[in-house]
Amino acid sequence: LYTIVTDLQEYAPGMKIADYPLTMSTRDIDGTVREAKRLNAKRKIDGVITAGTDASMTVSAVANVLDLPGIKFTDAEAASNKIKMRSRFQEHSLPSPKFFAVWSKEEARIAATKLSFPLNIKF
Repeated sequence: LYTIVTDLQEYAPGMKIADYPLTMSTRDIDGTVREAKRLNAKRKIDGVITAGTDASMTVSAVANVLDLPGIKFTDAEAASNKIKMRSRFQEHSLPSPKFFAVWSKEEARIAATKLSFPLNIKF
């Protein structure tokens, strides 16, 4: 097993044990795809994973560009974006708390009249 690990912190635990540590944000989709393509040309990459949810879109983009198993980018984005996630839940009649996406104080007031208290607000 040959590992390529990306992390913005060069001293992160995974970087210490990587065969090829790459100091780069796991959220840098374009940069990670560029580096994955470059590295894949030198040594075939057989798989890509993440241990957290914050890199789902990056992993998906790499998997898609290298034709590896993985989820579609739009699905990774929906899993990472609460508004898109909850909208998909509603579209497919899946249980989920009632929600409203709001972008102003007025929209928040309107949403508050349609929801029951207490309620969760995410920024």
